Amino acid sequence: MKLKPIVTSLIVLGLASPAFAAHNHHGKATHKAPAAKKQALKVTKKEPAVISSAVMLPPISDKFQSIIDQNSASSPVLSCDWIKRIAVGGLINFDASWGNRTPIGSFADNSGNSGSNSNFRIANANLFVDPIINDWVIGHLNLEYTGTSHDITKASTVFVNSYDRTNRIRADEAYLTIRNFNRSPLYAKLGWQYIPFGNYQRYPMVTTLTQTLEQTSAATATLGLISDLGPYVQVFAFNGPMVKSSVNDGTKVTGNSQIADFGAKIGSVGDLAALRLDGVNYNIDLSYIRNMFDTDTLYSAFTTSASGGVVDGLSIKNDLGADRVGGLAAHLGLNYKSVDFAADYAGALGNMMQNNWLQNWSDTLSTTSESSRLWAAGLGAGYAFPVLSHASRLGLSYQWTGNGQFTNDVALASGVIANTWDPSIFSMPHNRWLLDYKVNILKNTDLGFALAYDRSYPYRNSSSDIRKSTTALMRVSAQF
Repeated sequence: MKLKPIVTSLIVLGLASPAFAAHNHHGKATHKAPAAKKQALKVTKKEPAVISSAVMLPPISDKFQSIIDQNSASSPVLSCDWIKRIAVGGLINFDASWGNRTPIGSFADNSGNSGSNSNFRIANANLFVDPIINDWVIGHLNLEYTGTSHDITKASTVFVNSYDRTNRIRADEAYLTIRNFNRSPLYAKLGWQYIPFGNYQRYPMVTTLTQTLEQTSAATATLGLISDLGPYVQVFAFNGPMVKSSVNDGTKVTGNSQIADFGAKIGSVGDLAALRLDGVNYNIDLSYIRNMFDTDTLYSAFTTSASGGVVDGLSIKNDLGADRVGGLAAHLGLNYKSVDFAADYAGALGNMMQNNWLQNWSDTLSTTSESSRLWAAGLGAGYAFPVLSHASRLGLSYQWTGNGQFTNDVALASGVIANTWDPSIFSMPHNRWLLDYKVNILKNTDLGFALAYDRSYPYRNSSSDIRKSTTALMRVSAQF
């Protein structure tokens, strides 16, 4: 009987000691974990689901949850095992750039400006989320952050500074792909996407001149057919922002009011083994778009800010721009062992400005008519080789444009609105030499260098005013 108080005290101390140990942050020593705690640690390693269930919120009925989620977006298949059906990845590009003009890569008249310039920026940071919904449907969400840019390294800012695309996080892509190639060669891609017009890298160190005229993003429906032999066909339709409001007056209105643009692409990807050219791979395609004004760069250039691009009393979009102008793009890529070659073309199928638009605009400009059937082309080659067991590639390309003089004319018109029609940003280069090099320095991490040398069209205030622009860039790129 006398042992009862002692046993009781030991039991109380044994039960309380873990609690004291838990709060003994500054003590010299704590008791060893009891057998029950050791067993719990073993369970944690073998069966994490059991332990995680202990910290989950208590379940509630469907009725209660439906009341809480009223007027909210929700998913009936929401669960904690999302990792089994959702793939997550990303990309980060950090750039350090220098140019002999301000803004970098432009043809700005540096009189009164600072001349050369340098810049650190996050070119882009992306989070990719791809849910596997079922055997037929896969989703894709690209959350993108782009740093403020005024230079030639972004297609959307070659002409104008598109604030809505820079210095913020946005859904750059959000679409569903319906396909099951074990059952059918057909597929559908529905949502906000980059339409299959042209062939380019989404995030190059320096945007090519052909990509400037090709890159187009919109809410789009794309249908395609892919063959195991290599050929494929794609057709697409999307809301064209540049829409004619009248057949007679040629004016255009801004707004995604109707499905107004469409196009198609035909191509083939494969090898030339059948022609006894072992080791030679090819990628060739030809694409068409109904309205070049709907491409990202040209749309931004012809619909700047709330003013509508009004210059010298006339609107670029309404008074001077031509009606819808179709566009054509072509790509040829060849690869043999360590050597690759590419040829690209993109251009309008008609004049982008109305006939004799210069005469209707300003007496200070030449009154002779000129072609505004803008096009761009490029030839490039590369050689891949290891450096201290690290993969690397050295590339060289020459790019040039035609009928781009009107971009300078627009820039030099009298009455230019500040921050709207900036001659340093609007002008299309006449030609460019581009040297680039990239090396893999660590797993999923690359270091790249680029050097671009651009020449402008003659500016109308001086036929001898052909400006040169040099841009040097270094990029650290990581994929995860």
